[in-house]
Amino acid sequence: MSNIKEYFSGKSGSAFYIICIGKKFQKIFKKTTLPFYLNYCKKYDIGLVVVENFIDQNFKQYPLYRDYPAYQRLLAPSEIKKKYPKYKILCDIDADCIPGFLSRNIFSFSKNIRNNEIYVITPYPVSKTELGKRLSLLRKTYVDSKYPLNSMILASDPEEMKFYGYKYRGTVPTIGTCMGTTKTLAETGKQYYKEILKDKKFKYLQNYRINQYSKKYKIRWLPYEFQAIWNFEMSLHYPFLFNKKYKNFFNDCVMAVLHRVDFLHFAGSWPENNSFFKTTFKNKGSMSKYYKNLGKYIKSKIKVRSYGKINYKKNIN
Repeated sequence: MSNIKEYFSGKSGSAFYIICIGKKFQKIFKKTTLPFYLNYCKKYDIGLVVVENFIDQNFKQYPLYRDYPAYQRLLAPSEIKKKYPKYKILCDIDADCIPGFLSRNIFSFSKNIRNNEIYVITPYPVSKTELGKRLSLLRKTYVDSKYPLNSMILASDPEEMKFYGYKYRGTVPTIGTCMGTTKTLAETGKQYYKEILKDKKFKYLQNYRINQYSKKYKIRWLPYEFQAIWNFEMSLHYPFLFNKKYKNFFNDCVMAVLHRVDFLHFAGSWPENNSFFKTTFKNKGSMSKYYKNLGKYIKSKIKVRSYGKINYKKNIN
């Protein structure tokens, strides 16, 4: 079995790569995520490469077994460089992060990218502490009364980096997406992978990687909308979804976000993300008539004219 598979051959010189190891996750990916990426990649002529097996077969028994598939993302760029040399820019993105219906081309932000630059996603404009408090209280109130109100999700960036044993070097980006030249990601990935294997205190890949990148690379920031976090969107805009009696509104709320952001990330295994694994998001919900025409209308050029006071024929209610 090949370690990596090209699902779409783009000609732009740029490609996404996604880690999807294991039959269970590959089935979910192909049902839920893949159709969105194929549409996106065809639209912008972007390659799509998926890692479907361990690149380092010896890593299967590594003590950090709970998260080990994710570490293969460090080795993927060097494999892609050898097998698909046409891709000069790569974007590492999670399998549970899906493109929105009106999303922009993420690679258009890196047209002049250099080997000394790394592109990551800016954090949500609301502080991590406030987001953590909102999530904590919602989970304690509606999910589990024993859920703590003082866990690490309340931590500021300096507190988080100190906890994981890294020097605080500035703002910590939103997890899950990292873009750079294939050369840079290939070289740093193999280096960091070897260092992690030897580091007995290693705890968290995201913090380790950004801490290392910050030492010698210029960090470039992509808009938060390129990886909106569903937990945050839910806690700030749709908190009622935590209440089970409103669960039927889940799809409509997701559709609203997917027509507002570029990518939506159902990060982690939290209860509020469970519905991600049970749906394809093909049904655009109760607003399908609106969404059907929205994209075309937004892009169209309209010559504005005045009608004076406009009287509606019907009331909304």
